Amino acid sequence: EIDAALVEYLDMMFLEGFTIEEANKTVAAWVWHHPDHSKKAGHKLLRTHKALQGWMKLAPPTTRPPMPLVFLMLILDSLCRIGAADTGLAVLLMFFAYLRPGEATRLYESDIVRPAFQGQPFAINLHPSEKGLSSKVNVSDESILLDSKE
Repeated sequence: EIDAALVEYLDMMFLEGFTIEEANKTVAAWVWHHPDHSKKAGHKLLRTHKALQGWMKLAPPTTRPPMPLVFLMLILDSLCRIGAADTGLAVLLMFFAYLRPGEATRLYESDIVRPAFQGQPFAINLHPSEKGLSSKVNVSDESILLDSKE
């Protein structure tokens, strides 16, 4: 049975140290090549998906490393050269504050929190509750310190 073979292959991948991302891609590639085994076709590969869930609990996914700073600087240089310094500032803010583009475009001056004492970092108040905003996961009033040492 295909489901059992995939589970056995996933077990081997897990024991050899592959990541959950690689396992998900493996299953997705197999289903892409065999669309008759997709969820839409009514074949759910139940044990395979249970194995992926178990893997996720034992070894949660890792975050991707950020873009190297030198690449960011090249992008900012290009934006400034074409007269888009304001866009460059938004990209810089998104990079260091880990903002989604939609979050950056919804920022107002009133969302910037000035430091209480000289030498302390500025902060951003994301999704202010007084504006009736919340994040993708329904959280309001998130604070992000702009304290990067780079």
